Amino acid sequence: AFLDAQFAHADEVIARRRAVWRRYHGGLGALAAAGLIELPPSSYDDRQANGHLFHVLAATLATRLALAAHLKARGIHSVSHYVPLHSSPAGSKWGRAGSGMKVTDDISDRLLRLPIYFGISDAEVDAVIDAVSQFYARRNTSIS
Repeated sequence: AFLDAQFAHADEVIARRRAVWRRYHGGLGALAAAGLIELPPSSYDDRQANGHLFHVLAATLATRLALAAHLKARGIHSVSHYVPLHSSPAGSKWGRAGSGMKVTDDISDRLLRLPIYFGISDAEVDAVIDAVSQFYARRNTSIS
């Protein structure tokens, strides 16, 4: 019953999440243009993202952790995206990697997911954008 209700409103839910995604992308564009964060691509050739998550890539693990703490202090929940399989307990025990997995580790260290869900308001999204912008402004970095 729960999933049936979600399917019945899937188009509405996806449309709202895409709108939130676009709002984040536009609102954080100046930080990306200044080279302070990286944003997900705004298009994928012939595919359209469903807006299920929005992330930023900080410059370093330390910056990502400091940004997450800054957001948390303002009541904003952000999370890292994943622990790479090769460094998970099971992956460390049973997995095999053909290389050092440096790119995977780097992205995992720097990726921070921002809140995105059907019921988030534009004002709440704007508060997240403002908090991220304030974090970088406090670091005495020029933002144009």
